[in-house]
Amino acid sequence: MILVELTAAIDAQGTERTFYVSDSVFRTGAADSPAHTAFEDCLLDPGRIALTAFGDGRTSGGTRLAYGEIRLANAGGELDDWLDYSFDGRTVRIYSGEGGSYPVDFSPVLFGTADGLTVNRREVILRLRDRQLIFDRPVLTTLYAGDNSLPDGVEGTASDLKGRPKPRLFGRVFNISPPCVNTSRLVYQISDGGIASVDGVFDR
Repeated sequence: MILVELTAAIDAQGTERTFYVSDSVFRTGAADSPAHTAFEDCLLDPGRIALTAFGDGRTSGGTRLAYGEIRLANAGGELDDWLDYSFDGRTVRIYSGEGGSYPVDFSPVLFGTADGLTVNRREVILRLRDRQLIFDRPVLTTLYAGDNSLPDGVEGTASDLKGRPKPRLFGRVFNISPPCVNTSRLVYQISDGGIASVDGVFDR
């Protein structure tokens, strides 16, 4: 059987609730976690999931997850209220097994996040995304203000550096081209933070 846990915020205060669905009748026991919980027998399709070592046409890099959609039966409109809940970015857990104590006797298939849902007269369709996407965000968040009053300032101007991220140096690097933060005094910034030394400077 396939068992799915879906987490959603159910009110404006962000109160979270977990919904339990499965492709067959299942109820947890007294020693399970959670205990005495019935899984709604409405799972039509848990979605296709495939994990590859890296992307197509590549020989290195991070893993890539190909996934589909979770489809739940909604012919009677039992899940219409889900339209008022927020599933986006919240945890989805999928397990598989033949019975026993939950979740220890079930194999985890996917710990991911939801990417929104669609409700129609027959189905609830929940889009999935890889939890690796929580890392898909900028590492450098300090931006140049672009407010130099030349010949003073080290924030660039509105026409060159404004809004661009400031560089951050880690370890030993070679042949970098740091941004010019003051074009009047030819000041360049290697790192938005301390560095140990600069061993060589070259012009062209």
